[in-house]
Amino acid sequence: MTRSHPLTVSEDVARSPVTRRDLDSRTIARPSQAALAYQPHAAPVPRPTSPPGDGTTNAALLRVAGATIARASRTFALGARLLPQPERDLVRLLYFALRTLDDLVDERDPRAAERLAQARAWLAGAAPSTPETHALAAVAAERPLPRAALAMFLDGLEYDLAGAAPSDEAALDLYCLRVAGSVGILVAAILDAPAHARARAAALGSALQLVNIARDLDEDLAAGRDYLGCGRRAPASRKASSLRRSVLAPPLERARALFAFGYDGIPALRRGRFGVAVAALAYLAIADAIERSDYAPGRARTSPLTKAACVARAAFDLSFGRLSPLRRRSRRPAWPC
Repeated sequence: MTRSHPLTVSEDVARSPVTRRDLDSRTIARPSQAALAYQPHAAPVPRPTSPPGDGTTNAALLRVAGATIARASRTFALGARLLPQPERDLVRLLYFALRTLDDLVDERDPRAAERLAQARAWLAGAAPSTPETHALAAVAAERPLPRAALAMFLDGLEYDLAGAAPSDEAALDLYCLRVAGSVGILVAAILDAPAHARARAAALGSALQLVNIARDLDEDLAAGRDYLGCGRRAPASRKASSLRRSVLAPPLERARALFAFGYDGIPALRRGRFGVAVAALAYLAIADAIERSDYAPGRARTSPLTKAACVARAAFDLSFGRLSPLRRRSRRPAWPC
């Protein structure tokens, strides 16, 4: 597949231009023209005049949100636990809202389309009417959430709900930007990041998604989700080491480039730098585990010792200003499928 220009996150989306000079050295490829033209309204979600719900409702939401993040993503939960308050609770509420919608779509729940429509309606100014929108409203009462990022996330879920799949690297870039780069922007807003840090937050979120896609290849294919263009391969051939390497190595190398750009932006966060750095390094460790296994079938996991090493590395990087994860210099393989 032809590589051309670097990833550019629209200023309306990220509130920060990404220059060619900034990104070329990190070999970040350009998304499709649709990604470059994607510029929804960038105003933040208006804060309610009074906090949504009562204390009992919000406390119940927090309990469910904490259980959701602990169940669904131990890696993300590790970073969230290390955030200061109130940002820790706000990130958990955000995760609960977005993960609930994502699960409805992934599981082909018959309520998925309606719940996405209700989330769109809330974004347009309607009162919260679902657990997800109540959680989002609780977050928006405390922090200005970028409207464009939420709209972009919903676009990504609607793409999944329609059964679409990325056809090439540019389409995969756009997909990751929608479903995960958007989350990076939202988390950065909760952590009081300046405008210029939003593009790096989007890159970090997209990197996380690429690692997830590589890690969950077999599960996704079994569920009919094909993000790397391998669905047309015979099921037996998908376990061949050479094929798996050709399929998984390019997105993981791409993830490392995005990690490098995004990780270097962590010092710009005004709150929660340590938790974000730990989560980023923990996902990078998953990429390492996939590569060490020679891309073997199954879900790669990291040990408690590895997670502890990520915590120590994050503390070292932040203490000594060395915020550049080790990245491998290797020739970029061709996109395989």
